[in-house]
Amino acid sequence: MTTAAKHPITALLWPALMLFILGSLFAALNWYFAQDLEGFSLASLSAVHLLIAVSLQFLAIAAVVLSWHINLRGQGIHPLAFVQSVIMVGISTIGKYTPGKVWGMLARGALLYRHTGQSKSAVVSALVEQVALLHSGLLLTLTFFLAYYTSWWLGFITLVALLPSFWLIARSDELLAWILSKLGKESDLALSGFRASYPSVCCSLTVMWIPASAVLWYALLACSSEQPPQLALVLLASMLSYIGGFAAFFAPAGIGVREGLVVALLGPVIGINAAMYIALLHRLITAGVDISLGMLALLLHGLRNREAEQHNAPS
Repeated sequence: MTTAAKHPITALLWPALMLFILGSLFAALNWYFAQDLEGFSLASLSAVHLLIAVSLQFLAIAAVVLSWHINLRGQGIHPLAFVQSVIMVGISTIGKYTPGKVWGMLARGALLYRHTGQSKSAVVSALVEQVALLHSGLLLTLTFFLAYYTSWWLGFITLVALLPSFWLIARSDELLAWILSKLGKESDLALSGFRASYPSVCCSLTVMWIPASAVLWYALLACSSEQPPQLALVLLASMLSYIGGFAAFFAPAGIGVREGLVVALLGPVIGINAAMYIALLHRLITAGVDISLGMLALLLHGLRNREAEQHNAPS
């Protein structure tokens, strides 16, 4: 009997996810075309700056995959092939385009549970990632804020001075025990996994935020040859839009929230229409990379399942 016959739900899962990916892309593009902005044309964009922006977004998503791999290794999950981390992150990226964003975490948690057989690993690793994502993001936001309103030197010094906070949080046993107890996962093993992975995950995500925030800068350069605003302001707008989208839990991938914050921060400097153009281009870039990673993840997952079936088939 084949795997599909044994598990009819599994047989339907991946085709359904493929349809969901296409639906997610359609939703993102539909939101873009609904803006009906005059004067915006993809043909008028700077190809060089657009290519750099797309490359930076791929670099940022690669850093996310690396941080997740480091996270799981810190939880003591062995053996773990890097391609498995790619699959988990890719499928969870698709879930960002659902209301509540919870489906992405559930799908990734299900894959992790399938690999380890332990629900604790899924909960603690997700906790590490989400806290580290916000922690590192706020740190970079503060850095760019100080760089814009004071100087780059003060921003850089502040960043370096606050880096030890990654290790301080990891060693805050009482705080961690309280959080894990609320999740029903209080144990020395869970605390050990958090301590082992949190600092390195924070560092890798801090690196991730740099190209991720720079995507907006190159999207701006791709849209206009005029004198751009200060780099620090654009990076600050990018970080605040991500943090706002992160906080807007029920907005699929932060759609509308992120763009609104970009327009609010850049509009007074470059004009509302130009800010809208840039925000929309930024959304197209990020959505395109997300969908590409999701498609790759499903392809890799299908190949691995097929190899496993062939390996387990009786000779």
